[in-house]
Amino acid sequence: MFTPGISNKAIKKIHGWIRENRVFNKTNKTLIEIGKKIEKHMEIGKKIEKQTRGWINYYDKFRKSDLQKVFNPINKQIAKWYAKKHECRITDANKKMQEIATTYSYTFIHWYCGFNFFQN
Repeated sequence: MFTPGISNKAIKKIHGWIRENRVFNKTNKTLIEIGKKIEKHMEIGKKIEKQTRGWINYYDKFRKSDLQKVFNPINKQIAKWYAKKHECRITDANKKMQEIATTYSYTFIHWYCGFNFFQN
C-alpha cells in the first residue's frame, strides 16, 4: 500500500545536510541570539531557514508526522548544545528545551511550525 510522505532516502539526505551545516559548534551566544542570527544575519542561517521552510512546505502536504523524523535530530543537536553550554545533563536540557520551544517558538522556524521537542 502506497502512502505519500517523506522517503527514508530523503530523510538521510536531509540529515546529511544538517550535519554539514552545524550552527551550534563553538559559540558563546544564547539560544535566542542564535535564533536571531539564523533568522537575520548569517548567510548559513538564511540558508538553513530557507531550506527548512522548503522541507515543511513540500513534505507537510502529505504526512506532517513524518517530518518529525527530520526535526528530532535538529532538536537533539540544540539540546546537546544547551547541555554543554549550561553544564547540565541531557535529560535536564531536553526538559528546558521543551519549555523554551513552547515559550519562544519564533526562535526557529521548525518550532514555529509546530515541530517542538520530541513529539510523535
